[in-house]
Amino acid sequence: MSHPLPDGVDLEACLFGGQAFTWWSADDTIEGLTRGTRVSIDPVRGTWTSTPDRDEGFLAAYLGRERTRPRALAEDPDLGALARRMPGLRLLDQDPWEGTLAFMISPANNVPRIQATIAKLCRRLGDPVDGTAAVPGPQAVADAERPIEAAHDRLVELDGVGPKVAECILCYALGFDRAFPVDRWVARAGEHLLGEEPTTEAARQRWGDDAAMAQQVVFHGARKGYVDGIEASPVAGFDAWRSVEV
Repeated sequence: MSHPLPDGVDLEACLFGGQAFTWWSADDTIEGLTRGTRVSIDPVRGTWTSTPDRDEGFLAAYLGRERTRPRALAEDPDLGALARRMPGLRLLDQDPWEGTLAFMISPANNVPRIQATIAKLCRRLGDPVDGTAAVPGPQAVADAERPIEAAHDRLVELDGVGPKVAECILCYALGFDRAFPVDRWVARAGEHLLGEEPTTEAARQRWGDDAAMAQQVVFHGARKGYVDGIEASPVAGFDAWRSVEV
C-alpha cells in the first residue's frame, strides 16, 4: 500500500547526513532498511511503500515526528542563521540496535565505508526481505531512561567504543537529545560559528535537550558547505547498497 510522505522533511539531510547508514539511491527512488522492513520512497510522487506493509505512521515516526526540529535553534545567536537554512532536518528515531551496530563500525571510517560494511553484514547475516536483507540482530532495546553520563560510561566499556562513538550511539541510536558528538566536521565548523572548538560538556550546558539537534545543524551545515571556510562534501546515497540487491 502506498502512503504519503510526511510534510516538510528533507530526505537527503535526514537519510544521508550521517545519522543512519541503511539507505541508498536507486534510480528514481530512495531505498532503505529499518526494523526488519524494506522502505521504498518516491520523492517525486511524494509517496512510500514497504515490505512488509506498514501503516502510515511507521515512516513518520522514523523520520523524527516526535523529535526536536531546527526551529528550536532558529533564534540562537550563533546557530540561528544556519538552522533556518535547514528547516527539514530531523533527528531520526532509529532502532537502538541498528544505530548501535552502525556506530560501533564507524571508528576510522567515513560514511561510504560504514555503509559498505553494514551492507556486507546484511548480505551475509541478515534475514531476507523483498530482494535484499535486513540488518542482522539482536534486536536489543537499550534502557533509554538511564542518565546520559551513566549510559556513556557503560558504552565506553565495550571493545572498540571510545567517547566520540559512545556519544554518537547515545545521540542517534538511543534517543538522548542531550548528546553532542564532536567529530572533525563539528570541531572545524564550531570554531567558525562559536569562536572556539565545541565540547560535549559545553554543548549540553548551552543547548540542553536541543544539543543533539544543534550537533546535526553544525555537522550537516558543514558538509553542505554552508559554513564559511569549509568546503562542501558529497552527501548523496552510496552505491554499496546495490550489492545487497539479489
